Order: sequence, then C-alpha cells, then structure tokens
Amino acid sequence: DDEDDDEDDSGDDEDDDEEEEEEEEDILLEAGDDAFGGAALARAAAAASGMLGESLVPREVGDRGDEEACTATFADNFLIRFGVTAEAAPPFFRGTFDDALRTSRACCKFLLVYLHTVNCSEGAAEANMLCSVTLLNARVVDFLKEHAMVWGWDGTHASTRNRLRAVVNRVSGSGMLVPRPSFPSLFVVTKLEGEVEMLDMITGFHCAADLLRRLTAVVDGNMPQLRAEVWEDQRRESERLHAQEL
Repeated sequence: DDEDDDEDDSGDDEDDDEEEEEEEEDILLEAGDDAFGGAALARAAAAASGMLGESLVPREVGDRGDEEACTATFADNFLIRFGVTAEAAPPFFRGTFDDALRTSRACCKFLLVYLHTVNCSEGAAEANMLCSVTLLNARVVDFLKEHAMVWGWDGTHASTRNRLRAVVNRVSGSGMLVPRPSFPSLFVVTKLEGEVEMLDMITGFHCAADLLRRLTAVVDGNMPQLRAEVWEDQRRESERLHAQEL
C-alpha cells in the first residue's frame, strides 16, 4: 500500500509540474502576441542575451543636433533592429517634440514619449525587452495607432541625452517630477488648458497587458477633456478664417 501511495504522489507531482509548465507557456505567449508567436519570443531572447546592442541613433547623427533627423533615424533603425514593417510597429512620429505634441493634439490623440538606451548599466536589457515583447505586441500597436502618436528617443550618447533633458523638463512640470531620465521610460503627454501635461510615467519593463491597462486608464480619464478642447480649437480657427474672408 505504501508503494501504491508513493506512486500516486509521484503521479500528482508530475501533473503539478505539467500544469506549472503550461502556465509558464501561457504567460510567455501573453507577453508576446499570437500574431507574432515564436518570433516575439525569439526577439525577447536575443534582447536578453545582449544581441541587440547598437544605438538606434548613431553618435554622428545625434551630434548634428537635428531633432527631426534623430527621430527619423530612430524610427528607421527600430524597424531594422526588431525585424518588422512599419505597419506592425508603433506609429513613430518623425519630427521635433514640439511638432509631435502639436500634431497629436490636432488629431485628438495623446503623445507617448519613449526613452531608449543601449547602455547596459542603465537598463538596456529592459529596453530591448520592452520593444521586443511589449511595444511590438499586436494589441498594443493597434491601441497606439488609434489613440496616440509615439515620439521615440535614444539617450545613449551625450548629445542626444542633453536634448532629452530639455524634453523631460518640459513634460515633468505638472505634478510628476523626473529628477533624471530613466531607461526605459514611457511618458504619456498632451496639452491641456494651454499647458503640457504628463498624464502617466511608466518606467522599466511591463508586459503588454500591464501597459494596455495603464494606457486605457489615461485615455478613458482624459479623452473627454482633450476632445472638448480640440473641438474648441477648431471652432476658434474656423471663426478666425471666416473673419478674414469678410
């Protein structure tokens, strides 16, 4: 009887192990997306192993101080680095931060500022994981295309980091103080009542489900005001143009 009991216990342990393995597989698949399957997990493994270690904005581009060129280079290199098309990637804005803020508001969307680095001591592994697993998740991409524009910035080199500090100072003046840039980070930004507002700050790696919960809360809580202000902007502009015609 004792032997039978031992065999039963062993069988139960094996069942428990199989259930735990299945749960782990479910978690990994949820962190990626069914649309990417093994490709997302392969990118994640490459990121964790340090295979994705080049700056998305080369030093020579950053040293020129051209913000538009930096963001265009960031967007191009993001697609190359992570092996995706523009349709499968977040909607990166190619232009200055001010232009991104103005354009996103005019389109009644939020601006998501993404801060990236490849410096190992500053969160390079987390940054690559965030890109590979979360920002390329199909559900995240669809949500961003509907509700936001993304302004990507690589703060690896001194020249781009100096510009980054100026941007962070602009978006951190309304209740969320950021003493220094942290990588990776996501800032949800918009302009409300004439002031630049940072509505949420998300640092470090987050899975797609966590990020979507945070972004959904921001959109649900602030879209009514943003929509009303954009409508008022359009009404005033229409009146101004009409007055000019008279």
